[in-house]
Amino acid sequence: MPSVFFLRRGATTCMIVTAALALTTASPVLAQQPAVAEWQFLESSTTPPTESACYAVGIRCFTPQAMQNAYNIPPLYTQGFTGKGKTIAVIDSFGSSTIANDLNVFSTAFGLPHLCGEAGVTCSPGMPTFRILQVQGSPPPNPPPPNQGTGRENHNLWAIEVSL
Repeated sequence: MPSVFFLRRGATTCMIVTAALALTTASPVLAQQPAVAEWQFLESSTTPPTESACYAVGIRCFTPQAMQNAYNIPPLYTQGFTGKGKTIAVIDSFGSSTIANDLNVFSTAFGLPHLCGEAGVTCSPGMPTFRILQVQGSPPPNPPPPNQGTGRENHNLWAIEVSL
């Protein structure tokens, strides 16, 4: 089944900046929400788009190899620094029911080694492991609904931040 690749372009306002602006102005400052126009359909394919396909529509996208080159990682590999045995944590406040499958699709699409714990992967001894740690013992709740512009957006965001 082909995957559909969407890439986001543009920027959103940082909540901290929004909160800081709210403290210095009399009128409420609304957090910028990405518009549909900030998303770009590239292709429907079983492989991810190439960097040149992204450039052709005026956006940037990066493959794992491009990221390694951007941060000059190959010399570290040459020196024996592979990252093996290190733990990497990805924080996702509301979780994802498809993350194990997403990781499998990503690893397959880019020819990367699979991890024990990915959807459809048979584990073997010594294989790197992907696991989800649910600190509260169960999946997190769904995110709060979007604010409908009550004029108290910054107050509500701060309340959410404090409750975390």
